[in-house]
Amino acid sequence: MVGRLAGGPRGPDPGLTWRRKVWFDDAATREDSVTITLCVLLWARPGAEDLLTEYESHVLALVPRHGGRVVSRVRADSPAGDLPTEVQVIQMPGEDALAAYMADPERAARLDVRDRAIARTEIVRGTPVA
Repeated sequence: MVGRLAGGPRGPDPGLTWRRKVWFDDAATREDSVTITLCVLLWARPGAEDLLTEYESHVLALVPRHGGRVVSRVRADSPAGDLPTEVQVIQMPGEDALAAYMADPERAARLDVRDRAIARTEIVRGTPVA
C-alpha cells in the first residue's frame, strides 16, 4: 500500500510517503538519490591558521542549508611539513546539492577571505567504511 498525505501542523511532512505502515522520506529513497562523501584537506597560509578556522566555521554552517552535513572536522595540533591544517568529512545528498553549496551567495561573498587563509585544498571523494 502506497499513499501520500498532505503535511500540516499535526500531519506528516509533505515529502513523506506511506508504505505498509511506515513513513519513508521520498528524497532519501528516490533511485537518483546518491550521497556524496567528501574528505576535504586544507592547508593554511603561514600565520593564517585562525583565519582558516574562522572562514571554514562560517561556510560549513551553510552545508545543512543544501541538505548536507558535516560529519567531522579536525584541526591538526601542530601541522608541519606536508600535513594539512584541517581535515573535514562532508556528506551531500547529490551533485545538485553540492553545486548549490559551492555557488551559495554567502559562500561566494567570502572568497576573498578564503584566498587569504587557504594555501591549498585537496578533495577526495570516497565511501564510508563500516
